[in-house]
Amino acid sequence: MRMSFRLVMTLLLPLALARCGDPEEKPQPGVSEYTVGGTVTGLKGSGLVLRYGDETLGVPNDGSFTFARKAVAGTAYAVSVETQPSGPPQACTVTNGSGTLGSANVTDVTVTCGTAAFKVGGTVTGLVGTGLKLKNGTETLNVAANGAFQFATPLETGVAYAVTVSTQPTGPAQRCTVSGGEGIMGGADVTSVTVNCDTSKFTVGGTVSGLNGTLVLGNGTQEVTLTGTGSSANTSFAFPTGYETGTAYDVKVKTAPAAQDCTITRGTGTVGSANVTNVAVACVTRAYLVNVTVSGLVGTLVVKNNDTDSLTFTTNETKAFNNRVAEGGTYFVTVGTQPATQTCTSEQAAAAPIGTANVTVKVTCVTNQYFLGGSVSGLGAGESVTLANGTQETTVSTNGAFQFAQKVDQGAAYTVTVKTAPAGKQCGVSNGTGTVGAGDVTNVSVVCSASTYTVGGNLSGLGTGGTVKLRNNGGDELDPDDQRRVHLRHPAARGRQLRGDRLGAARGSVLHGAERHGQRPGGERHQRGRHLRQPLHGGGHRDGPVERQDARAHQQRRQRPDRHGRQHDVHLLHGPGERRGLRRGREDAARGPHLRGEQRLGHHRLRQRDERVGHLHGAARARVRGACG
Repeated sequence: MRMSFRLVMTLLLPLALARCGDPEEKPQPGVSEYTVGGTVTGLKGSGLVLRYGDETLGVPNDGSFTFARKAVAGTAYAVSVETQPSGPPQACTVTNGSGTLGSANVTDVTVTCGTAAFKVGGTVTGLVGTGLKLKNGTETLNVAANGAFQFATPLETGVAYAVTVSTQPTGPAQRCTVSGGEGIMGGADVTSVTVNCDTSKFTVGGTVSGLNGTLVLGNGTQEVTLTGTGSSANTSFAFPTGYETGTAYDVKVKTAPAAQDCTITRGTGTVGSANVTNVAVACVTRAYLVNVTVSGLVGTLVVKNNDTDSLTFTTNETKAFNNRVAEGGTYFVTVGTQPATQTCTSEQAAAAPIGTANVTVKVTCVTNQYFLGGSVSGLGAGESVTLANGTQETTVSTNGAFQFAQKVDQGAAYTVTVKTAPAGKQCGVSNGTGTVGAGDVTNVSVVCSASTYTVGGNLSGLGTGGTVKLRNNGGDELDPDDQRRVHLRHPAARGRQLRGDRLGAARGSVLHGAERHGQRPGGERHQRGRHLRQPLHGGGHRDGPVERQDARAHQQRRQRPDRHGRQHDVHLLHGPGERRGLRRGREDAARGPHLRGEQRLGHHRLRQRDERVGHLHGAARARVRGACG
């Protein structure tokens, strides 16, 4: 029996081992087979590979997965991570990854992937004091002794880290510096950060403001180079090597930035038991004033610099723009707004560099001036008219446009008058007054025409029923009745010859005034032939002065006495009235017992007078002479 059992086991053991080595034993016909699968979550990288038995399955992203292998119920299964994903590196873990197949597919295998996280740490050396505190991001770490240190919070791969000294140690005071404290987390812990503490040495530093360019500061043999872009924010600095307590320091500017001046405050002192951090360096860009000097201004002027900064002037003075121009910059002074009646010009024709000092630009203002003129008409050949505007004069000898030689200021008043008119003419001015605007005055009009006057006088001695007609120049007639003052209807031009005609009477009295009239004192007969030299202007008839002139002329006329002392008027006679006066004179000469011998003498004289009057008839012409206007 014992031999038989051994023989059976010997025969059955190879069969059992063969069955265990072939998990994919084909099922018996009619037996069901099942698959193993599940879900992957949190996958970010690539290259994740899962294993189930001898089968591997690559998973590219989150989601469900199923192995191709099938097995019958009762078969054991185990799912594991064959290869972890990378880029970024991740760690994936399997949950519900093992068990025995039942009567259904397995779908609850869970693969959870997370980014790998590692810690930051390093080594501290030279620490003697207490209170050293390191910082990485928002996490701080107290370090009490030399040796390794490590922050507690792990950081995922690809995250930046920066280890700094948050608090320097004291008792004794030390200055600890960090080397290799910045970087990016990889696929392992960081252990390369080094913190070196220097006993009794402190740094000297401070802040820089307004820096625009490159600044080099020095303290003894040490230097520090700083750069800035003109921001108002402060930039901190510290010399790299610490100084022992009691060491004197003197921070100076070794190289200033271009176009800037930097001044140092609290730059000297002695190192105590802490770092010096209050050295202040203030940098200011060198800038210069742009001054403007205005001359000749009347009104309000606005000038600009670079079309931005502006100045307003109302008087001749010098002003400076509020904004300075930085060294290396340019300035350009132009006129922004001209005065109402002037043109102002800047001496600067184009933009120019400011240089290294304040500048002054001159602006000169000149009042606008325009010509005064117009047109003249009515001048004859060889005639001229002299016009005046204040002290200016111009003589115009031809019809058409005229212009004063000297310009007139814009805004100034003008009055154009006729100073001298052509002989025998009067000239009128229209549009002759006004104020000069923003252009030449061309609408002054001067019109010249012949001067005209009326011809008239007094008629007396005309008997009842008598009739007399007066004619001027053979055309203008009057038919007065009774004794009255008469005027010819049409005016006569100055200097024109007048004919004093009466129908049926002698012609030819010589007229020298605008009118020929008058009456003897005491109501005596009107006498003609006197030379009146007072003109009437504008063609009107004046009574008082002319009649007084006639009276004086009458009193001054020549008289001749006869042998008996009687006076006889010697004058020119015109018209029926004058004829009757002549006859009466003859009668007076023959009157009285003692006139016989004188009668012939009186007749002789009267005959001579008649001959003289007859000689003048038809030959005399009168030219009216008078002053214009």
